[in-house]
Amino acid sequence: MKDNWETIVHDRRVLYGMGGIVLGVLIVGGGYWFHRHRTEQYNQDAQVAFSYHLERMDLLSTNTSAQAGDWTALEESFGVEYSRYKDSSLGPYFRAFQSEAALRAGDREQAIALLAEAVRAMGSAAPLYYLYMVKLGVMQLDSHNEQHHESGMHDLLQLAQDTCNPYQGLAWYHLWHYAWVKGDSALIQRAYAKLQSFTDWYHMVQAKGAQITDTYE
Repeated sequence: MKDNWETIVHDRRVLYGMGGIVLGVLIVGGGYWFHRHRTEQYNQDAQVAFSYHLERMDLLSTNTSAQAGDWTALEESFGVEYSRYKDSSLGPYFRAFQSEAALRAGDREQAIALLAEAVRAMGSAAPLYYLYMVKLGVMQLDSHNEQHHESGMHDLLQLAQDTCNPYQGLAWYHLWHYAWVKGDSALIQRAYAKLQSFTDWYHMVQAKGAQITDTYE
């Protein structure tokens, strides 16, 4: 089997974008929660700033001529807004999207550090905590830093087995995909067996398995 981790880059991009989609829906729908320890105006200003930066990110994501420097500028801008609104309930999400911008600028280690900070600030009660934990695990698994890589594998395995995690299937899917590309037969079999309990992800595995088989045969 060809050892080509880049074959799943599209899946990484899908995962990296999921948090933005979900959070955007929460904000547009007016259902996002804010702590009451700050003034209403402060929280409204945070929401306006965050929505503006989401729009900037969306424009960059669809701009085929966007350069790394464009993403670096957006990362810095998210950082400025985080400093301004870190005490709002959106504070951790400014950090999370700063991480995304850093990742797209090509600075994976910075992206990992920022997202780790974001999930610590969110806490497990936050609506997107587990989704971002899975994302962090995948980013670490992709890292060339051995310590991050090992942490990513450890964390993804824990998340895949955590019954409190609503994204267990997503964690198993990425473990399966990593194992398939790396030729880890034991992990392939383990993840495949677990994924049969998650219908949507199991169907994706079946479809992706056929595509990869066609590619490497």
